[in-house]
Amino acid sequence: MANLADLSLDAQEIINFLRQNFRLPEIHQAIVEQRIIHQVALEQGITVTLQEIDVAVETIRYEKTFDHPAGFTDWLTDRGATLNDLKQMLRANLLTEKVMNSLFVDQVDAVFSQHQHSFDRLVLYKIVVPYEHLAQEIFYQIEEEEISFFEAAHVYDIDENRRLHCGYEGTILRRDLSPDLAEILSTARVGELVGPIKAANQFYELFWIDDLVYPDLTPALQSTILHQLYGTWMEGKINDYLASFTPPSDPSE
Repeated sequence: MANLADLSLDAQEIINFLRQNFRLPEIHQAIVEQRIIHQVALEQGITVTLQEIDVAVETIRYEKTFDHPAGFTDWLTDRGATLNDLKQMLRANLLTEKVMNSLFVDQVDAVFSQHQHSFDRLVLYKIVVPYEHLAQEIFYQIEEEEISFFEAAHVYDIDENRRLHCGYEGTILRRDLSPDLAEILSTARVGELVGPIKAANQFYELFWIDDLVYPDLTPALQSTILHQLYGTWMEGKINDYLASFTPPSDPSE
């Protein structure tokens, strides 16, 4: 691939491209988020050291396993960046991580305790069919043990991938279910047939919980909760920031 790093681009041309491809709002949001992080870090005295940045650079060198010493430079050049650009990006990432931990790491245990049920993981199987009478017939066949749920999914489900996997939908966090479905499945037991339920797309669904995994507060789950707390907080901060630049409405209008 040709190296485009040295291609001269006009700033307005870049802005026009981002606007025409509906990507300008996400760039605006990322810049505003960075401003907020810098402000909070300044207020709380949070900093990133040169040593921490150098360690992050070396981690990237190690993970990329370049074939020759110049490979790292070539990798940066291909991306139109310099080593200093990379260090600035890493500094921003490290600062965000530090601010996030400073604000929310002490809240993770409490959030987990209060909402532990929502972090249950359901090994969920599903059958989707287009007609209510067919869904009812499948329900009765399964209840009467004329056919297993998995056999029925393999025969009747409208989705080819689920048919091939005998209805397997995945291992899903309870909190990631739609509110209506979460309520319906809230008291369902492992091995219990649930449905038929009329879905928003007018199809009919039957569900089977094959297993229910109760959560431990693992490092991965800690990270998930931490990022959710940060995301909610940052969304509010961005809205407040943007509102401060909204011109007042004209009372004559």
